[in-house]
Amino acid sequence: MTSNDKLHALITATQYIHDHAIAGDIVECGVWRGGSMHAVARVLDAANDHTRDLYLFDTFDGMPPPTEKGRRLDGRSAADLLATHDTETTIWAHASLEDIKAGFETVPYPHRNRSITFKARSRRTRLPAGAPKRIALLRL
Repeated sequence: MTSNDKLHALITATQYIHDHAIAGDIVECGVWRGGSMHAVARVLDAANDHTRDLYLFDTFDGMPPPTEKGRRLDGRSAADLLATHDTETTIWAHASLEDIKAGFETVPYPHRNRSITFKARSRRTRLPAGAPKRIALLRL
């Protein structure tokens, strides 16, 4: 779901915080299947930087139903688009907490740091309880 350009920017940002010893953990709000955080973990692992915890905040229930304001660039209603797709398709971005944990079993990052997950509403305007005190990189 993340474009190559956005993934490259995330990898570069992760390398930057390592190279410049910027203190703090990595947080992502809205993780879908966790692929972006897989990339973060792999960059940190390659740099032998295992000091950071990875926080993944999500509803783990997929996208919320769209409002009336939700429209595609062509003007089509998001509700109409989603009504034509089963909630288990990628367009709804549904992934359970178990899916994400299973995916992280393949990531070479210390178990104690690699998948700290919290169920939280993705539409909140502030970080959920349990967020780290110091954040080096926040991805929304």
